[in-house]
Amino acid sequence: MNVYKTPHHEIAGLPAENMGMYIETGVGRANIGKDIEMGRKAAAEAIAGLNRFKPTLTIVFVSSELNIEEVSRGVSEIIGDCPIIGTSTAGEIADEYLANSVVVAVLASPHLRVRTGLGKNVSFDFKKAVKQALAGADVSGYFKFDHSLHQMLHMTTSRGAGVSPVFLIVFSPGATKKQASLSHDIHTELRKASVNRIPIFGGSSSDNFHFESNYQILNDAVYSDAIVLAFVETDILFGLGTAHGFSPTTKRALITKASGHIVHELDGRPAVEVCSDLLGIPIEQLGDGVIWFSQFPFGASDVYGNWLLYVPECVLPDGSIQFGPLMRNDQVLTLMRADKDDIVQAGLAAYNKAIRQGGLKKPSFAMMFSCALRKRLMGSDESKEMSLLCKKAKIPICGFYTFGEQGISDDGLPVFMNQSVSTLVFSDELNPVAALIHKGRRVYSSEKTSVETD
Repeated sequence: MNVYKTPHHEIAGLPAENMGMYIETGVGRANIGKDIEMGRKAAAEAIAGLNRFKPTLTIVFVSSELNIEEVSRGVSEIIGDCPIIGTSTAGEIADEYLANSVVVAVLASPHLRVRTGLGKNVSFDFKKAVKQALAGADVSGYFKFDHSLHQMLHMTTSRGAGVSPVFLIVFSPGATKKQASLSHDIHTELRKASVNRIPIFGGSSSDNFHFESNYQILNDAVYSDAIVLAFVETDILFGLGTAHGFSPTTKRALITKASGHIVHELDGRPAVEVCSDLLGIPIEQLGDGVIWFSQFPFGASDVYGNWLLYVPECVLPDGSIQFGPLMRNDQVLTLMRADKDDIVQAGLAAYNKAIRQGGLKKPSFAMMFSCALRKRLMGSDESKEMSLLCKKAKIPICGFYTFGEQGISDDGLPVFMNQSVSTLVFSDELNPVAALIHKGRRVYSSEKTSVETD
């Protein structure tokens, strides 16, 4: 067994265009064979894409139809001494949409520093799980307002996410028949703790619309009902973008009574009655479940005019409606509509936004987290979305179909989304702002230590 544990330094005679100057990436996939062999094959193929640097972070996307423990074991055998995070999926992405497969991505750069953490028992106490995951990654101090380095470490500018010196990759549990997803609650905790200063890129772990269970991977172990995160300090320039392809109609209603994820009343009436009126469908004909409601999502606009989708998950017996995101009183919900071409163009739109927000000139690798509900809406056109994106990007693209997405809004703030695409793009460029921040932090830390020991 070839286990990658030693760094690859620059290879003499290798053409410069075949090597990343600051970052290398490799993507592997497998869809045939025993589960453990599929993990080995995908990991080996990803490692084979590296020529210069030691792996810094490995990200694994595994179909929920496979034995995820066996796949994870196979990946770990090949990857060796490198942090691994991963998730179960409702479909995988590797330059095209896949099913029943394993996709492994490896990032390698001396300009990336990664710390991983795990938080268990999300459904029992998600706040405790968030704190546990941050503590496990040894980054709790980044989320304390009284941290002496807080302002320096979390500095951003109006250009957007691309100038941030740190970001999070987060996998959290998606919804099941027995448990509503708390991913939005988790995202809200992370936003509050960082005062919106740390970009969050993530997806809710999913299965193939069975809504039975979903899983999170950390190193060589598999968990359920857990948060897995990677805290990335980077001198590499990156950008984040989101899109969904829906536009607002003129049909609106005001939330007059909400608690948590549940809207009890719209315009002072039972939510289901108003929903029925907006859709022009008798209450008894309303569907039951998020798949049906995905055809008729609601949206809400922020002060900058950005539209986020809010997809009902189900109608409750008392006439209230349960949503994936947290809902609040006095929020206006607008019925949204979509042209199929706009939905198909969303993947490309999210990529273009990431390029603009990051100010990227040399894109080299992209991750795409796409809502599983979009697959149902696009139907036979789902391959067209990826074809358009690959034609424009001309770089490796990988990711998965999610049960909820986390990314950056058009105005540069962390957001949780439904039925959307969230994209992270790395560029083969150093971020001069981030490099200066990290250099200053290291100097500060060494001087502080020196003073304390004198």
